[in-house]
Amino acid sequence: PPSVALEQALASTGYTPKAVYNSWIGTSLPSFQSAVPNSAIQYWTGYLNWAPSINVTGINVGDNNAALLNAWVNTGAAKAVGYNIPNMNDVIAYAGACILGKVIQTSPSLQATDLLSTAHSLSGKITTLIGPWAINSNGGQIPNVEIGQVVPHGTGLSWAVVWPQNNTSYQTMTYPIPP
Repeated sequence: PPSVALEQALASTGYTPKAVYNSWIGTSLPSFQSAVPNSAIQYWTGYLNWAPSINVTGINVGDNNAALLNAWVNTGAAKAVGYNIPNMNDVIAYAGACILGKVIQTSPSLQATDLLSTAHSLSGKITTLIGPWAINSNGGQIPNVEIGQVVPHGTGLSWAVVWPQNNTSYQTMTYPIPP
């Protein structure tokens, strides 16, 4: 990601900001870890649309992280795209296809009104590997937003959910970042 160069420059100065928020760090964490020391990115926060280390419970449509990662490598997708872990866009597309498949399988026909009615009947009842899915009365998706923080874990780093507090893996956010 482009922000790797910025973080390399910051890390080289020894400067520690009070906080760093990176919108899409979830699946970009390996890129950052290969470019800068772990100490330079620990306690970063960001929007968690999906990260391999965050396991959603209650998945009832599609695969969980382990099955998706296994399929990604074993079907040749990783080789075809040139990276071993699917990125956030890959995972969102997968989850969306799973939801669409469930709507189509459940709908009495492929007529737009039946598909919309079926989508509304399934709203709030589907959970994919990126979390619960729901739509509003107009058919727009209701966001499922989580904020994560990169935290020390053993000799490496992992993700912790720091918002919302009702998440099962919630952890208090570290602020400011320790020097």
